[in-house]
Amino acid sequence: MTDDGPTGSYASRWDALLAEHSILHKEHMDLLSSFTPPLSAQQIAQLEVSAARRAVLPKKIRKLVEEWTRSVSH
Repeated sequence: MTDDGPTGSYASRWDALLAEHSILHKEHMDLLSSFTPPLSAQQIAQLEVSAARRAVLPKKIRKLVEEWTRSVSH
């Protein structure tokens, strides 16, 4: 992707967030599919860590959208 100024910067960041989401989602699904119930305390902890890593993405997306919104409103 070519960078065409500020818009390109936001697009690049969006692409990076999409890639991060895909990676974290695949890792989480692979982790889930590797476990057989009943889950051990360690497996539950691994899933919680994975979920916590994924929970950060909406905050990153919200920040990107807020920054982009401010930049286009000026």
